[in-house]
Amino acid sequence: MAGSGTGGQCAAVLAAVLAAVLAAVLAAVLAAGLALGTARPAAAAPGPDTAHWLVGAAAPQPALTTLDGAPADAPWAAGGGVVVVWAGWCGPCVAELPVVAQAVEAAGAAGRPVTLLSVDDERAVARRALARTVPRDPGWALRWGGPAAAGAFAVRTLPTAVVVGADGRVVSVWTGHQGRRDWRRLVTPAAAPPAETAAPAPRPPPAP
Repeated sequence: MAGSGTGGQCAAVLAAVLAAVLAAVLAAVLAAGLALGTARPAAAAPGPDTAHWLVGAAAPQPALTTLDGAPADAPWAAGGGVVVVWAGWCGPCVAELPVVAQAVEAAGAAGRPVTLLSVDDERAVARRALARTVPRDPGWALRWGGPAAAGAFAVRTLPTAVVVGADGRVVSVWTGHQGRRDWRRLVTPAAAPPAETAAPAPRPPPAP
């Protein structure tokens, strides 16, 4: 009987230890997801994130490749543009792709250049998502930076759109899935202020 009681106590202790280990593992996984901005990708409200620390700072330029693996530059480094930080596994990101493509096509050469920056673990995930949703290139640039790029942009959620000015500094950060109206705003450069009208030349005094 004593042996049976001891065995039951051991089983109870072992179960408690396993439960504690499982809870710790789950907490670590959740923390890692939050750090990468990948947890609950649709939770953030659409629109500009005015509190984002990147606003006013120099736009990050992480190590990048094309979706085929060739080394590539950061298109926004020369003249600015819009950087869309996204992932092929992210439902809101993939749902937003046709909206972005439509805005890019409508703006044409007059619009801000748009770069889709994949932060997927593997480039193939991004390639498959694009092939499914936007098989025709609307005129954007495609780059892959992996999870390190998500950290460089300090994304809090996916997708995140970062508007970079001509001076290389971040103008605004938009988190979450944006609608057609907002994407028209994102790709349309701000209108230039009207030129000052020259004051009319003074008339000569009348002849005596």
